[in-house]
Amino acid sequence: MPLVELYSKGAAGEAVSGGSVEFSKLISGKRRHVAIGNFRSNRQLREQTGKPRLNIYRSISVDLAAIAFFSPGSGACRMSVAQILADLHSAAPLVAPSLLACDFGNLQAEVRRVEEAGAGILHLDVMDGHFVPNISFGLPIVEAVRRVTDLPLDVHLMISEPARYVRQFRDAGADLLTFHVEAVAEPEALLAEIRSLGAAAGITLNPPTPVSVLENCLDGCDLVLVMSVMPGFGGQQFDGVALDKLRWLREWGAAEVLLSVDGGINSETLGPCAAAGADLFVAGTALFSQPDYARFLGEMTDLARTSKDVRV
Repeated sequence: MPLVELYSKGAAGEAVSGGSVEFSKLISGKRRHVAIGNFRSNRQLREQTGKPRLNIYRSISVDLAAIAFFSPGSGACRMSVAQILADLHSAAPLVAPSLLACDFGNLQAEVRRVEEAGAGILHLDVMDGHFVPNISFGLPIVEAVRRVTDLPLDVHLMISEPARYVRQFRDAGADLLTFHVEAVAEPEALLAEIRSLGAAAGITLNPPTPVSVLENCLDGCDLVLVMSVMPGFGGQQFDGVALDKLRWLREWGAAEVLLSVDGGINSETLGPCAAAGADLFVAGTALFSQPDYARFLGEMTDLARTSKDVRV
């Protein structure tokens, strides 16, 4: 597809008509190459156009149109959180690869593999060695992953004092930021702050924590992550208490709140979680131990879909 050049003198963010497509995002006074078409990802668009860096904006006014802006050396441009959440709701159920279990010696290749296998979101577990006993990774890894993929990044902060770091993780590339209710005194305020940063706000709770503690938080949540293992280490056994929490959240939480479950997710536990109301299924060891990521993601997604209508 040939690229055309668009030069806008309008204010940043001003909507300007361009043929049959509405350009809802423009950067004032900058020359940009623009491509229009149906592209699944920036990577696919780059492959078709040969351009080294293309940033996609999907037009909310045209269902199947994609608008790509190319500018050498420009920073990554992000889809709005509202559009990301809408896409996740539309695509659910989704298996979210947890990069904690991937081969960090080949991080970029691993991200590419799960992207090509059909992943619609990536989950990143940040551990500080204080709130949880293990240490994983921090801002540099989130930044590195953001540079090599356009998939939404769901960053799970298993850290003490998450309020000190949410802005930094948002700046590093997080699209969804989830913190532990056990780590903060006023979760409602932190949820509001995360939303003010332009990210989706998520809250999570450990297996021993009663789900009722979230009752006053749900209106400020975009996502609730139910831990089915104690956080800190991968490869643990699934704790069935998560199923009761998912049922409660699906009954009492708003329909627009995404329900995610993390810990011990495999072919035996995913179905009951889907039936209990989960939308997103974080899979680490179960996925990255497989030789064929696409087959695993496909089979698990099919299992989730067939289980969704079976309430337990």
